Amino acid sequence: GKKGAAGKQTEGWAKDDEVTQCFLTGVKFTLVQRKHHCRYCGQIVCADVSKKTAKVPGRGVSEAVRVCDVCYEQLERGDPVCIAKQVAKLRSESETARQQAAKELANWASMDPQFADKGIVHAFEALRAPELLTELLQTATPDTQAGVAKLLSAMLGYDEYRELLHEERELLDAILALVRSGGTESKVSAMSALASLTASKSGRSEVRRAKGLVIVLDVLLNTSHEPLQEATCLVLANLCEDPAGDWKQLQQNGAVFSVAHMLGSASASLQEASLTLLAMLCSHKECREQAADSGVATSLTPLLGSTKPDVQRAALALAQQLCAFGRAADALLEAGAASPLAAMLLSPGTGSSEVVAAVLECLSRLADSGLTQAQRAVRNVGAVPHLIQLMSHQDGRISRFATSLVSSLCPGDVQNAEQLFESGGLVLLSEQLDSGDERAQLQALSALSQLSAEPVQAHAIVENGCLTSTLQLLEHPNQELRAYAAITFGNLCSAGALTPPQLQHPSVLPHLVAMLSSSNALAKGPAAAAIAAARAKGVRHNDADQSRELVRGSGSLARRV
Repeated sequence: GKKGAAGKQTEGWAKDDEVTQCFLTGVKFTLVQRKHHCRYCGQIVCADVSKKTAKVPGRGVSEAVRVCDVCYEQLERGDPVCIAKQVAKLRSESETARQQAAKELANWASMDPQFADKGIVHAFEALRAPELLTELLQTATPDTQAGVAKLLSAMLGYDEYRELLHEERELLDAILALVRSGGTESKVSAMSALASLTASKSGRSEVRRAKGLVIVLDVLLNTSHEPLQEATCLVLANLCEDPAGDWKQLQQNGAVFSVAHMLGSASASLQEASLTLLAMLCSHKECREQAADSGVATSLTPLLGSTKPDVQRAALALAQQLCAFGRAADALLEAGAASPLAAMLLSPGTGSSEVVAAVLECLSRLADSGLTQAQRAVRNVGAVPHLIQLMSHQDGRISRFATSLVSSLCPGDVQNAEQLFESGGLVLLSEQLDSGDERAQLQALSALSQLSAEPVQAHAIVENGCLTSTLQLLEHPNQELRAYAAITFGNLCSAGALTPPQLQHPSVLPHLVAMLSSSNALAKGPAAAAIAAARAKGVRHNDADQSRELVRGSGSLARRV
């Protein structure tokens, strides 16, 4: 029994006759500098770094035992992985042991933020892990290289390790060498490590100094392996965040065409990565032109309706860039992009103001390219009521875009106009006329000037309280506002939407009379016609007297006309 317990306690320990120096400090052992086994990691260390004791779980003993300084700190924290034990495996000659250790550490790093604790970072530094990992990237077998690169990718996801690994000057060269000439899996892992490294501005600067863009671009243009394509897109997207002109080198080498082709992948993660890179590239006019030539609209349109929220948002970001370019906007409209964009307005996932504003901006630009197609898309998904709600959104961009869309999509489309009336849209337009905000007033009058051309809609406009505000705006200093107000007023008069009692009302008649001497030529004719029509239809005696008095009080009707 005692022998079995002792065997369990010493299982995996380093052998005395094979060790000549301290595992932690590197100091050589002598008759004076004696060897001591850490009871947790099993490595042989000197007395200076093994003075502490701790209870070690799973060793078959309950009392505190001698451990090295690194393991003592780990046991105190309750870390799930023994760092010293895994580093010992990485230092071994066994490729299998190396791969197991790299995997164990990579899994811990990728799943547990505690991995970035300063004590753990210090342990890796004390164990000279950066130099060890660099050496393994340069000399180990391809499978071990891939495992080590994956570990580096996870470590470089933390600022603390980026700072530590930055001090190892040969590490980046080793990663780039693996990207250039490693096996496929090694390339994927190394490129993922670059993606983590270039997440920081300092990392991006390092990659540029090492001429890494040329190596990464070459991989992009020549690989068809989707995991490698994905990792490469991530690196290039990171590099394009800086105003360093990297996008120009990609554009000149035809990268836009290669990335656009990736949108046809069935991999959601590759779709997201390629969409993100394309959106960044297409913030430049030259890349938008290439994207239009690549036929990207056909691949992009279905991704706007993706059930994967991250893919859909990345697709929206690209669409927003392309809609700013006439030829690309035309292609998106032709591909049917207006429909999934309109449907996004009704999606519960379209919650943030940024996303809603982007959808509305895209729809507005597509409506400019082809009004009929945009009207049909909005009609088919029943988006008008939602647009009307957005007209009163607290975010000014959203309310302006929504009002602009309502003003362009509802006139001339019977179903959209009906939805506008039924959803209280005219009330909101009336409120915007009274808002004092010239831009909102102009958008509201633009919509009303077109809606009022239809007799049924003209009557609804008057019934919803838009008349008085429209008349007030006939004398507005803004010439464009006056013009739209006059067109709206003229349409209301021509449609017979203004009844004699409305024309004689104290809130209306003074405006009509004032129009006769107005500088607004567009309004004079409808005003005179409205007054004449009111008298011809036989208004009440008192109202007629009121009308005559108003005209007399301001000069003769003939002189005004």
